[in-house]
Amino acid sequence: MTSRKVTAVLTTFNSESDAKQCIDSLLNQTTRFDEIVVVDDGSKDGTVDVLKKYGSKIRLSGLKKNIGRSAARNYGWKKAKNEIIFFAESDAVYDSNFVKYSMPHFDDEKIAGVIGKQEVLNKNESVWTKCKNAERETAFENYKPFSVWFHRKKLLEKADGFDESLDFGEDVDLSKRIKNFGHKLDYEEKAIWKHREPASLKAVIKRSWSFGKGINKYYKKTGFPKTVFLDFVVLLTIFGSFFYFPLILVFTGYLLAKLLVSIKLFGKISPVYWIYLIIFILVPSFTFKMGRIIGFIKG
Repeated sequence: MTSRKVTAVLTTFNSESDAKQCIDSLLNQTTRFDEIVVVDDGSKDGTVDVLKKYGSKIRLSGLKKNIGRSAARNYGWKKAKNEIIFFAESDAVYDSNFVKYSMPHFDDEKIAGVIGKQEVLNKNESVWTKCKNAERETAFENYKPFSVWFHRKKLLEKADGFDESLDFGEDVDLSKRIKNFGHKLDYEEKAIWKHREPASLKAVIKRSWSFGKGINKYYKKTGFPKTVFLDFVVLLTIFGSFFYFPLILVFTGYLLAKLLVSIKLFGKISPVYWIYLIIFILVPSFTFKMGRIIGFIKG
């Protein structure tokens, strides 16, 4: 077992309802974090009051104004004392063996970072969280990591941390830059963490729209995917209406093809939910593409 010391960095922003559950899971590790650094990013609710109750169990820094998730994370890891940094999310909880199973990967010096298996914390809250849980189970079959949450501090320093101009895709951007140093990312299936997901279709759509609009900054930095062309097809289909009927067929065919690619999801969920699963795949996908094209047009 590795003897390397590890710091958990948690950033919070209006996380009053989630922070306690997250921090309790970080404190309840069989292989303990050597320190937990919490950076409150200018919360306006009762988050700081929740955090203060932990006293010396955490190192709390309260920022007077909101500086953004990436900047707050950079602020946090630069205060960390240890060689391995883990970035926690306030709306997630971490299995008690999360650190135990993740840390041995760092015995291999070629490994830059590690990510664990993500599940849905509130999977039984609604039909939509059941669908998300099925999607997560499928996503982590034969998973190849493209971003990680455990990092070597020396590589964070070399990469100059998170790009503070990015609100979305910042973790992928950082991991890409670190991989370019000649290192590898690793995945640990036994290191389970559970993330809270939207429980209503409205909330699912809202998140997809925000992600679609916000991801363009990341694309501008790393390059737009070829599928952006299909977003323009969608836009033309909507505004062209029946004048572009062939495009409607093209777009419908594209979405159905995408659904067929994900057909193995049906083995993960009760047949009674199949219609919800189809809606869960198609509607957020459409919303994301619309958000992405609007974000692209606005620049």
